[in-house]
Amino acid sequence: MLTPTFDFLFDRGFLSFTDDRKTGFISVPFKYDISKLGISDNKIIPYLPTDGREIYLDYHRTTILKK
Repeated sequence: MLTPTFDFLFDRGFLSFTDDRKTGFISVPFKYDISKLGISDNKIIPYLPTDGREIYLDYHRTTILKK
């Protein structure tokens, strides 16, 4: 469902998603480069399947996401 770039950042804890399908909590030291890829805080990903995955997303935000 995610592009390879989003998937890479998500799996490594640099990016997460809110339950309402927004990107958030981007914690990368290279934000300028990320913005060139069209990734920013609060960007809505309309087809991101979040229904039924709220517990996992919460786990990801609290445990995996780098702060």
